[in-house]
Amino acid sequence: MSATAILGCNKEFTYIEYSDKDSIINDFGVEIPVVKLEKTYTGSVQPVSNKMYEQMGLDLNKNYKIVYCPELLQSMAEKETTGRIIYDGRQWDIIENQNWFNSNGFTKCVICENKSLRNEQ
Repeated sequence: MSATAILGCNKEFTYIEYSDKDSIINDFGVEIPVVKLEKTYTGSVQPVSNKMYEQMGLDLNKNYKIVYCPELLQSMAEKETTGRIIYDGRQWDIIENQNWFNSNGFTKCVICENKSLRNEQ
């Protein structure tokens, strides 16, 4: 029951996965990884509770969210390195993920905003 309540908050986000081997040199001479997969998903994006900050030892100066998604990324939870999530016009690094697909039908991941990539308006 709790899974349906969590997933009731339908938010779109984009998951981007980069190649482990391939990269290109951009116009500024910087090597950047090649995008292997870019797909839009719908799931639930929730704030991280103060208790969770304490339990996980998260940095209070950083911005974290929890993402739940039914389609997402069963494979994401099996990888050693993960991609990035674009949500709310910001880029987020995946810092922890768990495959709960077998028991609850969704994957949970904790993401941290990559503030160095924030687009200032």
